[in-house]
Amino acid sequence: MSIKVEEVSGFLGLEIHDPYGRIFGTLVTFYSNVHGEVEGFEVKVADDKIVYIEPEKIRVDEGKLVVFPEWKFRAITVIEALDRALKRKKAIEKTLSQSDLPGSVIETYLKKLNDDIKKLKNEAVKAKTEIKVRINRIEDEVLHVDKALVNLQITYLSGEISDTAYRKSSEQLKRIKGWLLEEMGDARSTIEKIEKLESSPVLLADTSKQESKEGAEMTAAPNTPAEDVVVMLSGE
Repeated sequence: MSIKVEEVSGFLGLEIHDPYGRIFGTLVTFYSNVHGEVEGFEVKVADDKIVYIEPEKIRVDEGKLVVFPEWKFRAITVIEALDRALKRKKAIEKTLSQSDLPGSVIETYLKKLNDDIKKLKNEAVKAKTEIKVRINRIEDEVLHVDKALVNLQITYLSGEISDTAYRKSSEQLKRIKGWLLEEMGDARSTIEKIEKLESSPVLLADTSKQESKEGAEMTAAPNTPAEDVVVMLSGE
């Protein structure tokens, strides 16, 4: 679904966030077409850097402009497609069993969907791999934060910094750790969602059944009687 200019114009010059509440950057401009549809965003992520964000990766959520990380965007795309494929396959199989419409026509739709499901399963594998890489990086980042927290506490207990300085710094570090843990939890639950869809009996059904049937028919060569084959071999 496209984003309209009027939905995002009010966010210009304001901070935008990721799904976990972290500040991603500041929206500085967007590109749109004559239909009023946003075609891309420019976001300042540092004092001397702006990045281009595709419109598909940004959504308006509860009055906020939210930027999805790459792994989340890919996962959402795969999950939505798998869910749609699952519903369509159920509908096609129900139609095939109950409808008086030509079975050959319905089988054509089923074969096309089965081919799409194969491709989606490959995309799901890639998405899960990307998520696992991100989880590993988050674990490293959490360890880094814990190291900083330990050092901060030692510095505080040794009397090198004030109560106020310790409290403010520890709050910052704990907030960062909280964001990281929230993203990690989301990443793991997202993998579970993908695997749940992948393991659906409907999607696990043999998608090459029709192809195997056609191949078996060709191999059997039903138009050639068995006795004729024997005669041919004897003649040789």
